[in-house]
Amino acid sequence: MSLSNVREETASACNALDDFFQECYHEAQVALQGTMLPFMVVSEAGRTISLNVDGETMLTWKQPLDLNVYFVEKAVGHSIVALYAIGSPFWDSKLPASQYAWKPKLETLKSHLAASLAQIQQESQGSLSNIDSLTSYLKDAVQFAESAIEAGAFTKGAYKAFALKSKNYLKAVGTFSAVADGAVDDLYAVLSKWKEQLGDSWERMIVAVESVPPGPDASKGATRSMTADTCANVLAIKSFMTPENARDNVLLIRNGANARMAISEAMLARRCAESLFPTPEAQNLSYGNYEALHDGVDALINPAAKKRLDHLINSKSGGASSSSCPFGH
Repeated sequence: MSLSNVREETASACNALDDFFQECYHEAQVALQGTMLPFMVVSEAGRTISLNVDGETMLTWKQPLDLNVYFVEKAVGHSIVALYAIGSPFWDSKLPASQYAWKPKLETLKSHLAASLAQIQQESQGSLSNIDSLTSYLKDAVQFAESAIEAGAFTKGAYKAFALKSKNYLKAVGTFSAVADGAVDDLYAVLSKWKEQLGDSWERMIVAVESVPPGPDASKGATRSMTADTCANVLAIKSFMTPENARDNVLLIRNGANARMAISEAMLARRCAESLFPTPEAQNLSYGNYEALHDGVDALINPAAKKRLDHLINSKSGGASSSSCPFGH
């Protein structure tokens, strides 16, 4: 099947049309920036919240958290995944031991585990609320790695058994309950004060949530992103908003460095979506364009490609296609 050829003159005229669209859309974004006050930016995975009151007055809340405590508990928790990362290429590829050097890596991990254990044991009881769980797990992890090294065998079955043994530790560390309770209490007090200070303007406030935390975690290839419903601090903010405002005025942005532009871009797209697809029926038949504009969720395959792919799959299998075009084509 050959692709259609379009004359250069036609492509040039349409490119000029699209360039003009870009110009108009950018001007609309800039014009909208002046109406985007007050706004709040939630960044650093919810640990920093900034409130721009009037374009000049900035209020900031930072989560009261000892980062050393956070880094210690995060690193120890990650170590059980490090064990999996060391063994998984060997287990899943069925490579003989001579073809995969898991033992030196496990020896290095054991050294890190032992060094961390030695330092944590020197901490006072009050410095780490989970110190008993931390030391108990690290002792078990060092022993597990040592046994595998001495036996010359590191199996998936042994790893699973160790993981099951460690589940209570992971629960104790993973909740960060003492840290979380203090942070939420502190944030609630600050939000109450801010809402009183803003008065009626609080009701038109826009909240922008930076979905991908910047910094060292991002450079290491962090795969998790944040949404308005997966961050306790964002949920706390929404509890101070009306249900309608919490639904319509909480946005995800990728980069908080130029928050006002990012907010105006997201709000313009959202308002455009609501005007372009004003009914539930129109939204359902938008081929993902409503979601792409309203929520920033791109449709990864266009309808024509999907229809052609369904046809090819159907022809190959000799059966009915598993999906159909919503227009019945």
